[in-house]
Amino acid sequence: MLLVVILMFGGQLHAETVIQTGVAAPQSGESHGNKEKLRQRAMRNAMELALMQVNGAEISSDRGSMDYSRDSIRITNGKIDEKQNQTVTFHAAAKTKVFGGVKVLKIIKEWQEGDHYFMRLKLDVMEEEKLLESTTVGALWERVSKPALGLDVQISRNNSSWSQSHSFQSYLENNFSQNNLSLKSEADKHGVVRFHIKVKQEFDNAFLQDYGTYKTNCELSFAVIDKEVQNSRANFRVHNGPEAGFSEKQTEDRCISAIAQKFSEKLLKSLADIFNNEWNNGKDFSVSVRSLPGKYVTRANDTIGNAYLVSSSELQGFSNGTLTVDVAYKGKGFQLVESINLAFFGMGMKVDFTRIQGNHVEFVWLGISE
Repeated sequence: MLLVVILMFGGQLHAETVIQTGVAAPQSGESHGNKEKLRQRAMRNAMELALMQVNGAEISSDRGSMDYSRDSIRITNGKIDEKQNQTVTFHAAAKTKVFGGVKVLKIIKEWQEGDHYFMRLKLDVMEEEKLLESTTVGALWERVSKPALGLDVQISRNNSSWSQSHSFQSYLENNFSQNNLSLKSEADKHGVVRFHIKVKQEFDNAFLQDYGTYKTNCELSFAVIDKEVQNSRANFRVHNGPEAGFSEKQTEDRCISAIAQKFSEKLLKSLADIFNNEWNNGKDFSVSVRSLPGKYVTRANDTIGNAYLVSSSELQGFSNGTLTVDVAYKGKGFQLVESINLAFFGMGMKVDFTRIQGNHVEFVWLGISE
């Protein structure tokens, strides 16, 4: 069976809740004592059955078959509204595809009978159409709590000074709106924006006296600046030309229109990648602990790396009693503070939060809990 599935972790996505039991048996040549492999396959089997129950399946062969029945329970809005005996037919040589997203909510029960391992799970299943909707740039932006976006579009001709390009900015703003992205206005943009999108239009224009026409070469570029960490998260540039026309504006419009759609699609995809990466891996923070005795460096580093919702960590150094660790955290700075405080408390150590500035979070060592 080919399982086309995206695991869902959190988010406000519409899904249907079902309960299914998966089963797995040792494969040919596999050790019968490998419980973990059996467990993983039983869980996968339950997920496949849940997807088949909600979304159906595509089967492309029918040689050989095996029928068996099991009880299936369907839950809607937290209430059991249907219990039925479900007959499932498997084709030994069939290629079966199931589609959608599935999230394991709860392991209800797991047990072993002879060589077979069983897992009864409660799962959320999303329809394929809903799943695709949830992965658009607007949905991903909403999933990471709608960080403020600012857009500046500037234009330069023949290396002259930059000025605002209102027409191309309107084009991009319309594309943002169609993709359910909202932009901060010029009035409230400064000091509030999380992602500053800088777009530049550059033209190299010339008037061809012999032909009475203009020609131009043009370039579009963007940089997405993360204001929290003051670095660029995405960059792109695209060229076109030469283009010709009977007026400078006509020539520039032709040159830009040939690459505008590609440019806009790349910008939206880059934003989607940024939001998706932040959702899956967390935002980057630098965590420091001052006045830490050297004998506790390893223990403190491990504690920070194991804090709740820290997806990765890397020790940057220990100097003059200060430990510095870079982490990726799936949340906001104040939530990271609480998570690290709890992690140290749980390991019998005490730290005190001193400050947070941008993506830097600072603690001071207080000692071992009595």
